[in-house]
Amino acid sequence: MDHPSDDILLKHHVLVPTDNEFQRRARLRQAVWREEQGLPIGEHRGRRLGSRLAMPSAKDDLTNYLTETIRDVVRREVLDPKQSDGKLYGNPPQRAEDRARRGHEEDEPRSDLAQACRTVPEPGHG
Repeated sequence: MDHPSDDILLKHHVLVPTDNEFQRRARLRQAVWREEQGLPIGEHRGRRLGSRLAMPSAKDDLTNYLTETIRDVVRREVLDPKQSDGKLYGNPPQRAEDRARRGHEEDEPRSDLAQACRTVPEPGHG
């Protein structure tokens, strides 16, 4: 993919002035994928952002997962409280009292994938 122009980024609602080249390309690819899937545009800090999926439909329909097979695994292994209990991954607590009960008073809820990635060593380092 060549250097995307500002006009292309604006067309897909992904022009973020602070983005580096990698981020520009990644946002554009995410937006094009979202558009091809017919998924509604999401927001970030009250601004439409083409690389985001609309909530709550993304959470309810699990549209951030690429295939139905993956969505089935997430439903079974992550969303089922009995199956996910005690595992590395899970649905992060959303309420402050839930975070406090788990000892994460200061933590913001994060994506499960981001949490899991922090535990995987980089190639050549583990």
